[in-house]
Amino acid sequence: MTNKYQSEIERLTVLAQNRGPGDAASLGIVIDALRTDFDRRTRISALTDLSSSLHEIDRPILVRNLLRGDDVIQDMLVTALHSPFWDLDMVLALLAELASASVPNRYLLIEALLSAMTYGHKKDMRSESALLAYVDDGDAVTRALAVEGLGRIGSLKALDIIRPALMDAEAEVRKAASWTLGRLRDPWAAEPLTLPWAAELLPMLLMDPVVAVRAQAAYALGRLRDSRTLAPLKRASRDPHPSVRRRAANALLWMDKQRYDEGPTLALWPQASLSMLTDMETLPIALREAINSAHATLRDDQSHQLSPDVRSAIYASFGSYRDPFANRARGLLGILTARHVLPIYEQAAHAAGHLDSEDARLFIALGEDALMGVAMRGEIDDLIHQVTGGQGPVDLNWPAILARDAALQALVWIDGGNILDDWRRNTEEDCDTLDAVGCASCAYAWARREGFRHSVYPLRAQRFWEWWLNETVPTAWLTRHSQASYPNST
Repeated sequence: MTNKYQSEIERLTVLAQNRGPGDAASLGIVIDALRTDFDRRTRISALTDLSSSLHEIDRPILVRNLLRGDDVIQDMLVTALHSPFWDLDMVLALLAELASASVPNRYLLIEALLSAMTYGHKKDMRSESALLAYVDDGDAVTRALAVEGLGRIGSLKALDIIRPALMDAEAEVRKAASWTLGRLRDPWAAEPLTLPWAAELLPMLLMDPVVAVRAQAAYALGRLRDSRTLAPLKRASRDPHPSVRRRAANALLWMDKQRYDEGPTLALWPQASLSMLTDMETLPIALREAINSAHATLRDDQSHQLSPDVRSAIYASFGSYRDPFANRARGLLGILTARHVLPIYEQAAHAAGHLDSEDARLFIALGEDALMGVAMRGEIDDLIHQVTGGQGPVDLNWPAILARDAALQALVWIDGGNILDDWRRNTEEDCDTLDAVGCASCAYAWARREGFRHSVYPLRAQRFWEWWLNETVPTAWLTRHSQASYPNST
């Protein structure tokens, strides 16, 4: 960011802080600057900085003026609306105002609503009427997000719209409707919902051409626990796609609670399906340079560790954090890395008598589903919230705990965002284990904890990083524009 842009942002920030609420003239200066004065990166940074300085009554005005903007403006809105200072009341007010307006990017506000729910309004029923207003929206993404939101807050009014949504022409809506139905139908509630029509519709979706729809339909059928659906679920347990097979097998367990209590099926993707023969010459120059620089660092550092700065450079070389293909490749990078050290955790947990400790495997399994577009955002948020605070076996050695953390961080990474850089901005320490890859490297190198840093066995660390740089990073990058390394998607 140049000094010119930085000084302009500082000038506008002072203006935003010193002006009175509703000062339209000053706010207009801010809006015009965001629209025209900066390059893409600086404008996104400017909106994030300036929005936190604006009065609450002015933030919705800012969004109204930016919703009709270009791609750069949309990037800015995604960044700003997913920040904690956009509280639920502001987002609900905007949704109500824009419900009848012709705004092409209203789905951003639904995403902001789901984000606000994640930040502490998880089952705030004030969201219900706002979401119901958008279930028939002309935009499929908006419809799907609204249906998912109703499932996340547990709205029984969603049952009125699920039947047509299950037959929607768009796969994202059918997927969201199936998940919401399963979420609402608690099979072990004192008085479970009776939904005879669901036992007729959902088996049809087990033959849907889209993997994500079939998988979520299997999940919903398991929650339904209707004996009439046993035969279609058994067929689905032989589906060509592992995500569908896994969920169908779990659904069959749900049909028998005693067997389910013994543990769900958490078979991961076949390792062979995630492997590629990689010619380094096929990689982009920026990534090759980042890999070569990392190798030089390993040679020069006696501990043979890669710092957060080096790892961050490799992640950035995959592409923009707004690019879904680059994010998918980074997500696979985390999953492959976590799988590599998964045995360290599972062997230690079993040796300590924790025979039911499959939480790390569950993180990876859900991450794999997310990479294929099978998992719902609500599923990931639920699981992350359940394990917040470091739950899990505590009587294990430190490498085993780090291996489990690697699996959790891989799932968090898939959930979106530049995790490593975001966390580093919030700590003054140069921590080794801020991301899945850092956790995995310390687990593999049998690290000993020394505050925020770790003492590792150098030769094991070198072996891990050579595997990661030579095999895993190139394999993950090659998925940017290809489904080749994923199990079949239909």
